[in-house]
Amino acid sequence: MNDTPAAGAPPLAPLSPDRWPPPPPRRRGRLFLGCCLGTLGTLGLIGAGILGLVWIVATLVGDDATALPAFGRNSKVHEELIGGQEKAKDKIAVIEVKGIIVSARLYDGASATDLCEALRAAAADPAVRAVLLDMDTPGGEITASDEIHQAVKGVRQAGKPVVTCMRSMGASGGYYIATASDWIVANRLTLTGSVGVIVSGWNVTGLLDKVGVRATTYKSGAMKDMLSPMRNATPQEEAYLNGLVRQDFIEFAAVVAQGRTKRYPTVEAVLNAPFSDGRVLSGRDAFTAGLVDELGYFDDAARKALQLAGVPEARLMRFKRATGLGELLFSMRANGHASAVLPLPAAWTQIPPGVPCYLLPTAAP
Repeated sequence: MNDTPAAGAPPLAPLSPDRWPPPPPRRRGRLFLGCCLGTLGTLGLIGAGILGLVWIVATLVGDDATALPAFGRNSKVHEELIGGQEKAKDKIAVIEVKGIIVSARLYDGASATDLCEALRAAAADPAVRAVLLDMDTPGGEITASDEIHQAVKGVRQAGKPVVTCMRSMGASGGYYIATASDWIVANRLTLTGSVGVIVSGWNVTGLLDKVGVRATTYKSGAMKDMLSPMRNATPQEEAYLNGLVRQDFIEFAAVVAQGRTKRYPTVEAVLNAPFSDGRVLSGRDAFTAGLVDELGYFDDAARKALQLAGVPEARLMRFKRATGLGELLFSMRANGHASAVLPLPAAWTQIPPGVPCYLLPTAAP
């Protein structure tokens, strides 16, 4: 039917409001279905985000889905098969010493807390016949290095040999730890040695003079603000710090003498050695100097661990403490805090200035 008026006819009058057609009925079912689909979509996105976060955390922490708890039901140390004979009953515990050695628990550093826990788990596990330290570290805090050194000695006291495999670096605090092992394998190109102690700090007095800033300090004693970046050290402070460094250096020389007795039977022999000036050595030079036992690779270290353990075959199991999500997030936040204040390399933020270190000089803050 054509509602268009004929030519010349008057236009149609508009409908009055009471004659408007009624609105179509609301389709409540479709509205409800749309709300449900929207809610499900939002929940799906949230779930995908959570799964993605879990995957990222698992990747950062390095825990494999097939990892099993190490010896002890309440142990937080997990183990993962990385090589060897899968069906062998005996195990070689591989423990990584990678990154700067610190006391605190960190997801990306050589934490003394985590490493000591892994070493104790390996010592307590009756299936572990030997421990292989997979090392790549420039060193770190002296107390943290000493704690790990003592834990390595505890493994040997439990009747299990320890072999250290040095990768790119096994210097300073790393070498301090390695002296407690039965055998040291280094790549000919490894950076090792650096036997010594370093204490670093900042001196910003020149910068403060340029901008016209003066620091005011109220202290109970003359040395209470020792190593303050706001002023130069006094001769008395320099003498005192040098004395502390000397004490720690003698401690280092003592552990070298204990671990390298055939070549350096006394502390004096270590102190009189050419490397006592803190120089960094290549693996080849360290072998010549008697600081390492063999030049080789990880497979050579694994074979030596089997030989010292007296077993024909074993599973290579990585022992590592599992890091919780909360620990990971807080650790990442703590690591990034200092770098947000000063544009420093990430490794430097793990050790505050003024802390005595067995550390490669180029890695010192």
